[in-house]
Amino acid sequence: MPPKYEQYKSLVDGYEKHPDQGLKAVKKKLNRDPNDEVLLLAQTRFLQRLGRDDEALRSCDSIKLSSKDALEVAVIVEIQDITAQCQEALGTFSHAGGAKLSSLWKDALDQTPKHRIKEVYEKMYRVALSKKHWDIAQQLFARLQKENPKLSRYHFAWVALSQFQAERLPTDDRMGQNLKLLAFRSLKAAVENTIAKKDTPRRVISASELRLVAEIYRKQGFDAELLDILNSADTGIESSVGKNDVEFIRVKFDILEKLGRWDELASLCTSSLEKLCHQQEITTSVAEDIPTSLAWADDWYIWEKTIISNSRSGQASKEVSRLIERYLVLNTKNRNAGRASLLSQSINNKPGLLDECKRFFDLHKSNRSCFEDLRQFLLVLSKDEQDTFMSHAITASNLAEPISTKNEIADLQKKEASTWILAAVNSLKISYMLSISKPGDADDPQRIDDFVLKCLRVYRYSASIPTDSGDDASFLAVMALLRFRDEGRSLIKAAYLMEYLHAISSDNSTGTLIALLVFQLTGLGSITISAFQQMSLREVQFDTLSHLLYSRISTFHPYSVELRSTRSVDERHKDPFLGISFALQWPRKAIGTTTEFMSKDLENVYFDKIMEFSAFIERIETSFTPILLQLERRRVARLTDRSSAIMDDFLVHFDRAKSDNRDFYSVPTFESSAAEPLEKLIFPGPRVNGYWLAWWTRNDLLQTMTSSKSALPASQQRIFLDSIRFLQENADRKLQELTVHELKIYDGWEVIQPIIVHIFQDAKSPHASKDLKKDFLLVSDFLNASRLAFTTTEAPVLPDWTYYHGRFLYLELFKAFDQLCDRVIAVSKLKTHHDYGKIPIETVLSIKKDSRVTGTLLQSQAKDLKRGLEKTGSSLLMEMLREDRNGVGEALEELLGPDTVKEYTNKFLESVVESLDGILKVKL
Repeated sequence: MPPKYEQYKSLVDGYEKHPDQGLKAVKKKLNRDPNDEVLLLAQTRFLQRLGRDDEALRSCDSIKLSSKDALEVAVIVEIQDITAQCQEALGTFSHAGGAKLSSLWKDALDQTPKHRIKEVYEKMYRVALSKKHWDIAQQLFARLQKENPKLSRYHFAWVALSQFQAERLPTDDRMGQNLKLLAFRSLKAAVENTIAKKDTPRRVISASELRLVAEIYRKQGFDAELLDILNSADTGIESSVGKNDVEFIRVKFDILEKLGRWDELASLCTSSLEKLCHQQEITTSVAEDIPTSLAWADDWYIWEKTIISNSRSGQASKEVSRLIERYLVLNTKNRNAGRASLLSQSINNKPGLLDECKRFFDLHKSNRSCFEDLRQFLLVLSKDEQDTFMSHAITASNLAEPISTKNEIADLQKKEASTWILAAVNSLKISYMLSISKPGDADDPQRIDDFVLKCLRVYRYSASIPTDSGDDASFLAVMALLRFRDEGRSLIKAAYLMEYLHAISSDNSTGTLIALLVFQLTGLGSITISAFQQMSLREVQFDTLSHLLYSRISTFHPYSVELRSTRSVDERHKDPFLGISFALQWPRKAIGTTTEFMSKDLENVYFDKIMEFSAFIERIETSFTPILLQLERRRVARLTDRSSAIMDDFLVHFDRAKSDNRDFYSVPTFESSAAEPLEKLIFPGPRVNGYWLAWWTRNDLLQTMTSSKSALPASQQRIFLDSIRFLQENADRKLQELTVHELKIYDGWEVIQPIIVHIFQDAKSPHASKDLKKDFLLVSDFLNASRLAFTTTEAPVLPDWTYYHGRFLYLELFKAFDQLCDRVIAVSKLKTHHDYGKIPIETVLSIKKDSRVTGTLLQSQAKDLKRGLEKTGSSLLMEMLREDRNGVGEALEELLGPDTVKEYTNKFLESVVESLDGILKVKL
């Protein structure tokens, strides 16, 4: 007879697409043999797949343990997997497998032959990590340390897991408090054993043990005790354990700062920098023969701590100033010493800060880091001082010097040219921050145009060499253009410029990112998706950066790109549905790879990294991005009539999004603190956050209820009710997180909620309709108001992101109305239904007709706009490029050349037409 797991797998796989039928078949067999482990486990899995998680857990508990034979390891793994999934769905997950699972694993280990025990250990650890059952992992290492008393690594792994599990329990939980106490006492004993030189394996003898001690002591607040350990001759930084590792040195600095022991910190920092300076003074090279014990001091972190601690301790600043001068004598362009001088002046001699900023700029103007180094100090200058510095930067960088022809450029050496470009770019960044981005100055078209022209001149010079040192000048031009409010003309100019940069500097990731956002704002859907493809996201970037395209993609470009130029491109790079599906594979792969790495070699367990790796897994599992992507994938599927592809999906609870790993800061910002943030200018709509997630979770489940003949599974019902409660309790967040068009269609979803709850869920629910006739009339009124609004809305000159976003939102809602009407009509014919004879069918039929009529009106407007642009779009784009007061369009045309301008114009128009065609593809 095949193993029980194989029997179970065969049975479950046979009903993969129809778990309801599998459940019926298994229950019949269980009537004959109610204790059959295979049938009980299959019943458990079928119940879990059907969303009946409570019943699944009860079924799992009914699997009885044999008094003779342990369950197969694969069966235990399956039980643990189902248990974790059901607990998470029900919101009862507590990071513990429980007594029954512990007992199952104990029996399996006890009965496993020695030659196979290692394999079982690794499986036990792997599944404990992946399911976050920390008690099971602890059980494993408790057993391993008992079996291997001379190997300390298993003891320290148990300690790490004790701390990690305790952190996941409530602060007042007795078990959590005990686990923390055990972890601390174990490490304290190890430190004491080391100092006493006891003959025991449980000692701190390497950086791994010291790292674990530092992490847990700091987490539990034993900073002073840890400081003593780091100062110890046996376990400290300068011992054979710490080995002057910068990791531990920084821990010591942070503790001194946290404890407010400023004198000690100042003395330590200053003496370290003095020793390093002395070493450099007696060597022939600044970088030559720096002792390992001093190498860590050559860092801005140390300089910053030195100046701040000296200031906080009340010590005279002269000693630090002399130290800075010694470094600058050795190397006048020493960046860290120069920054230290700026910081020292800003704290101790603010009237001298302007001159120090000038000196720093003169020395470092041709370094890419110059602007960022100066930024914080320039912002604290007075307005007059800022204007003075701006003038100085323009003069010092020779920004005003005319560069007329490419022949002159060719005569310059590339290095000299790059030096001029970098200085000019730094000067432009300073002007942008201190002038262009500021309120008031940003409303002066002449000033902005002049600034853009300067940026284009520097960028054109850079592109002709060629070098990427001037790419930032194009970014600055785009940022300035985005501050105009001129009916999209400046946005079109920005799009032409970014397409050019994207073409000649395709490996500039920042340029690609800015190009993507500019194309998105402009409404160039296919070009936006193409730019996203060229970002070539890898691994964790799907979690941190994919939101830049996929946030609200359903209401921008839900259909696959069908341009001729993309025929050879892989479908997942053209189709948002497939692209999101691919991105959603990353979390599972990342977790699998991490758990495999951690569990593949228990003989060399990375006990000092257990908490770090486990926290990484937890951040991925609770990440905001996959939940956002799942919702967008389902919205795209419904709009593009691929609902069958999401039928077996269960929504993840929006409350699970506890780790927001999205990166909004990859786009460089050069604004002043008083300026309108670039984020509001370059990102389409407000950030998608918790309220948006809850809202679209509710809307999604409303559609699920009207598209399925069966009731929502219990876990999905809980999510639905939680989403309604969250929206009610956080109503003040609606205006912050929803776009203008999302607010317009908000009431459309609100009016159908009570109807759907009443008819398809629970007529007695407090969220159910109290008067179906009245609520259906509210839906009809919403449709009439929407149709009137579209009738009186003027077509845009050129559709942008906002246009597509608004149209697709309404089409999505109208499809939901239509689907609701179809299901209501079907239900109204069922005599057994609780609403038989109560549904106002005439109103329902009217709503179905009106939703299609209004949707068709919207599509006909898009069709007319498409026809008009097919005829006049090229001339319109050229007009928008050229139309300005001060020659910006002319300068752009000169930069690109006539052939390139024509090429981009045709490309943009093709993208616009294709995007408008997407609106026409929606089937009502």
